[in-house]
Parts: sequence; structure tokens; C-alpha cells
Amino acid sequence: MKKSNKYKPSMFKYIAIALVIFVVAVIISVATRMILVSDPRFSGFSDDQASLVTSMIEGAVGAIAAGFVLYQLKGEELAENLENEIHAADFYHHFIDYWLETDRMFIEHPECRKYFYDDADVTKLDPTSNEYQLVMGFAEYFDDLFRYSKTEIQKQNEGFAAIPQDQIDSYMKYMESVREKPVFQHYRATYGAWVNSNEQGG
Repeated sequence: MKKSNKYKPSMFKYIAIALVIFVVAVIISVATRMILVSDPRFSGFSDDQASLVTSMIEGAVGAIAAGFVLYQLKGEELAENLENEIHAADFYHHFIDYWLETDRMFIEHPECRKYFYDDADVTKLDPTSNEYQLVMGFAEYFDDLFRYSKTEIQKQNEGFAAIPQDQIDSYMKYMESVREKPVFQHYRATYGAWVNSNEQGG
């Protein structure tokens, strides 16, 4: 699963915090050793015993610091994985909605289906007819959908869990097959200036 970049600075932040904690621990252990060795109240402590005490302090604080870093990083990893899953679900949800809308359009206007699946000649239609306007509307819808799809796939792959390449290849193959249809070529030839300006703007 691809990781987003938004959590990477946190690793250095937590490591820096852990280092500060460890440095403080070293200072405390050095001060403790000096007290144990030089203070008459602790005359029973030898140098070796004082070193052992300070080593235990450093080890304990070091372990706490390491545990703190690991705990925080694990929490952010879980949060990142959850965000990836939510975004992926949202991504596929939008695509399902678009294709359900496509199905609905063809169900409500089955007369338009032959231009996109059977290569019927749209140029034989009267440009002022309702059927011609519907077919051009369908072509515009597909054009918008394909441009939106490419943008969203790129965003998903760059910032979140990547879409399996076989799914992308299958979708792109379908998209290109529609773009090669005579009806789509007619749409782009008829509305070329407007379509191209939209592509440049998007």
C-alpha cells in the first residue's frame, strides 16, 4: 500500500523528541552519579555502584523514549491506513455512481445505444432532431467522465493507495475504444474548439 507523504515529517519530530528526552536523561544520570559519589550522605556508594545506577536510569529513559516513538509512529500508520481505505472507498464510490448514471441514461434512451456500441452513423441524423442532441449529450458526458477519470486516477495513485495496474489498463482500454467510435469522433470534430479549450483548462 502506498504511503502518503503527509506523515513523514512526524517521524523526525518524534525522533527529535526522543533525543531530547534521552539527553535530559543523560544529564540527570550524570548529576545523580556526581551526587552519589561526592555527597557524604551516599558514602556507601562506590564508583561502580554509582555507574550502575546511572546506567539503569539512562536505559530506562531510553526504553521509554523508544517506546514513545514507536507508539506514535504506529498510531500514525494506522491513521494513514484508515485514510487510504476511506479515500479508496470514496474513489470507487464515485466511479460506481458515474457508471450507474451511464446505465440509467441508456435505459431511458435505448435509441442512443447503437451509436456507442454498434457504430451507427450519427451523421445521418438531423442535427436539429432530439435524438441527435441526446447522442451529442451522451458523447459530452463520456468526454467529461474520461477526463475526470484520468485526473482522479492520477491523484489517487500519487497521494493514496495505488489502483491495481490491471484495473487501470482495462479501464484505459475501454476508454480508448469509446473515443475511437465514429460518434465520438463526430462529436470532437463538431465541438472541437470547445472540447480542446476545456481540456487545456482542465
